[in-house]
Amino acid sequence: ALATGNPYRIGIALHTYADTWSHQNFTGYEEKWNSVFSWRNPFRALAPNIGHADVGHLPDEISCTWNDYRFDKPYRKRKNKEIALEACKRIFQELRRAQNGEMYWTYVEKDFRKIVNAEDYDERITLVRDYLNEPDLYYEKDLWVETAVQGREGEDLVASPELKNTPWYRFQVAARAQLALVMDMLKDY
Repeated sequence: ALATGNPYRIGIALHTYADTWSHQNFTGYEEKWNSVFSWRNPFRALAPNIGHADVGHLPDEISCTWNDYRFDKPYRKRKNKEIALEACKRIFQELRRAQNGEMYWTYVEKDFRKIVNAEDYDERITLVRDYLNEPDLYYEKDLWVETAVQGREGEDLVASPELKNTPWYRFQVAARAQLALVMDMLKDY
């Protein structure tokens, strides 16, 4: 992905790489191993045992600490902040290596730790803005879709005339290319 220079491909690949930490100990298959809470919560038993569906978004929530009851103590407790910080470190090191950069993790660790240790999403966004010195940095989760869609006709969405020039479309194309690359890499497994 880095070789393409495509920021969408790079972002998708980095997200996938980060998920190897947050999704650790879960598989992408429907199997009993992925069941964490079914014996404790009958409602959770309704979720398919695919990936971390049984625990919902717990592995993805940076501020969360939770118990993975498939493991005995002391291996049960999942401290997402520590896991996220380790992922940040490895991503930083990989990007530094790819760029032949001169900045080392020790130079930024304190700042990244502060961001990861924020108690909630809003505080984390503020800290990222401060770190990047971008006070106007803005994120609206539905903006990409809203620019790609002109409106609705009944149940159908109507594409914007500028669809192919929207970030949403470019992301979809990049995701498809990245998926093809990964599937090709995994074809022998």
